[in-house]
Amino acid sequence: MVNWNFEETHPAIRMIKHFVATNKIPHAILLVGAKGTGRLKLAQLFAKTLNCERLPKPCNSCSTCSRIDRSVDFDVQELKISESNQKILIEQVREFERRAVLTTTSGKYKVAIIPQAESLTTGAANAFLKTLEEPPPMTKMILISPTIHDLPSTITSRCSVIRLPAVSDKEIDMALDSQAKSLPPGHRDLIKRFSEGRIDWALKMACNTNLISELVDLLEEFDSALSGDIVSKMELANKLGDDRQAAHEALNTLALKLADEMRIARKDGASQSLANYRLWHKNTTRLDQACLAISSNTMLKPTLENLFLGIS
Repeated sequence: MVNWNFEETHPAIRMIKHFVATNKIPHAILLVGAKGTGRLKLAQLFAKTLNCERLPKPCNSCSTCSRIDRSVDFDVQELKISESNQKILIEQVREFERRAVLTTTSGKYKVAIIPQAESLTTGAANAFLKTLEEPPPMTKMILISPTIHDLPSTITSRCSVIRLPAVSDKEIDMALDSQAKSLPPGHRDLIKRFSEGRIDWALKMACNTNLISELVDLLEEFDSALSGDIVSKMELANKLGDDRQAAHEALNTLALKLADEMRIARKDGASQSLANYRLWHKNTTRLDQACLAISSNTMLKPTLENLFLGIS
C-alpha cells in the first residue's frame, strides 16, 4: 500500500481511483474540508496519479512524483496566496493560463492546484471562470476550500466536489500508532484534543517535536497573558502583531483552547455551567470578530489588543 495518510477505502481515494480507472477525469475538482484534513496532500496525490511515470497509482519515487512533492514540477503549478495581501491575484491565474497552452514536459497533464481558492480576488475568480468554461486540452484544475459556500456558485457548479470530513478519534489513534509509536502519552493526548479530526495536522505534529513544543509554549503564553494584567495582554498582542498569517493561526489555536476548556468543564460537571457557557460564548464571539477583521486587512496590532483586553 502506498503511504497516502489515507485509508485505501477512504471515499475520496475511491473516487479518485474511479476517475482514473474509467478514464473519466473531471477537468475541475473542488476538495472541501477543514485545514489539516489532508486536502493539499490529496491534491498532490491526484496530480501524481495523473502524471506518474509508473501508473496506475503514484510510485512516489519517479522523477515526476519527486518534483510534485517539492512543488517544482513545471506541469503542476500551485497558485499560492500573495504574502503582501493574502489573496490569489489575477496575474497568478494569467500565468497558469500561459503555461496551460504549452506542451507538457511529461506528455500528460497540466495541473493547477489552488490551496486556498477562497482567497481568489474578484478579478482572479472571473479570469479562472473563463478557464473553467473553456479548459485547454489535457488540463486539470484542483481547488481547495473550507466549504463549498466560500466560492462563487459559478465556479463550484463547474467542479466535481470531493468532501474531506473530519476523521474520528479512533482513526487518529490508529494513524498515530502506525507512524508515531514513540510519541509520549502527554503529547499524544494534546494532539488528540487539538486535532479536531484533522489527521494531516495530527501526523505533522506527532512527527515534529519542535511543532509540539511551539504549541505548548503558545498555550502557556495564552494562559499567562489572558489571566494577567493589561500590560501582559498588550505584550502578547505586540508579539503576535508582526505577521498576519501567524496571528491568524495563533487565534485558531486559541479558539481550540477555549473549546477544549469548555469540553473539560462539561465533562467534569463544573458548577455554574450556564455562566461558563455564557463566558465561553462571549469570548468566542469576540474571537470570531477579530479573525474576520484580520482577514479583512484591518490594522493587526490594534485588533489583537482589542481582542485580548476584551477576553475574560
